[in-house]
Amino acid sequence: MPTAPFFYLIVEDNKTATLASTPRWGRALTGVPAAGEFQMTSWQQLPHVLIFRLAQHAERTLDARSATCCVVASPAGSNEECGQLRKDSDVADRIVQLGQRTCPGRPIVVVDGPDADGTKDAVCHQLWSARSCARGGDDPLVRLTGNAPGIQSEVRTRLNRGSCRRLEPTPYLSHARSPLAAAQVAPGRRRLRIAYAAASWGHIDAEAHGFVAWRKALRNACKTAARADAARCNWVWISMSGQGAEQAVRQYAQGDFCLQPPGDTLPRPGMIDSLSVGCVPVLFHPAQATLWPLHWPNANRSSLLFDWTSGAPRPKTRAHAAYAERAKAVVDALLRVPDAELRALRKGVAEAATTMLYAAKPTAATGRSDAIDLIVRQMRPLRLLPDAAERSRYAQQLAARTGLLEAQRVYERGRQGRP
Repeated sequence: MPTAPFFYLIVEDNKTATLASTPRWGRALTGVPAAGEFQMTSWQQLPHVLIFRLAQHAERTLDARSATCCVVASPAGSNEECGQLRKDSDVADRIVQLGQRTCPGRPIVVVDGPDADGTKDAVCHQLWSARSCARGGDDPLVRLTGNAPGIQSEVRTRLNRGSCRRLEPTPYLSHARSPLAAAQVAPGRRRLRIAYAAASWGHIDAEAHGFVAWRKALRNACKTAARADAARCNWVWISMSGQGAEQAVRQYAQGDFCLQPPGDTLPRPGMIDSLSVGCVPVLFHPAQATLWPLHWPNANRSSLLFDWTSGAPRPKTRAHAAYAERAKAVVDALLRVPDAELRALRKGVAEAATTMLYAAKPTAATGRSDAIDLIVRQMRPLRLLPDAAERSRYAQQLAARTGLLEAQRVYERGRQGRP
């Protein structure tokens, strides 16, 4: 049902005006189902895709006076505005002042980079500092990013990124975008039972977390299964920058199950790539199923979880041999999944794909919702001072963050034989 326009895009800001133009979608992928659009779009382009789609959205108003909230692009990636030499609060203050001039008395949604939990250049890191977030839930700035602060920024820096007012995180930009393909998966098994695309070296933070050991153990188990029957499992290498992504998506399109162990951070674009082509994601950290609570609320209906954490956000075990038996057990279990269970999971995958992906064009003409529509729905109740529902969500976010720290503390003390 159509709703009245309510948010204003601050195109008075040069970067926001620039990102409202058509992104470089990249080239079409080959060797994957033809339904929908498959394009080699880098996950780093997420802010551009978000601003572009918001600029086209039916609920955008061109009159700032009629808006209840306003949207601006973060200066992420700009040395001039997010450089190391500026005070933490300078960037936030500039955006607040822009909002006061353009949208006085309204909250400002700041569309930031794809990863608030990774390296500092993935977002305008000063927008997430303790100083910039000192107002907590009453901050006039409401941050939006593709990955909320979590395992890396919380456990390693002990909450140094502050307690920011933010929307629920939005999914990564996948290399392939086609909910139609996920919905049109043919019944029965595919040519490949288990698809695995990941690097098993070169991830510095993944090595520190202990996740490289998981990746190597799964790679070895997959290769062993393939020697007995090539249709059981296939592993291909893919880099952090997306090199090899086309081969990965092509393989996902042929697989029943797609292994998705974490790397430097818990989310992977591959999780969304696999959903986009109807392959069931296989997760290994329980927090992976909670990464995008608004967009993927029923992850248990469209994925499988094998918990390898032993209760620790960061297990830190470096020896992949320690996970060899678990990896073999995962492969064996996936080979035995009954067809009826697979069909149910595929139905969940098709449903999830519609809200986890970003269409290249507005969705109003098709009658379908996508990830952008859920972002807009989340923005509608925003006011300068949060209501009770938003305050409750903020409290839950803080509880989850401190829970990560406590779980890691208990695990570390247990390893050292201390109570």
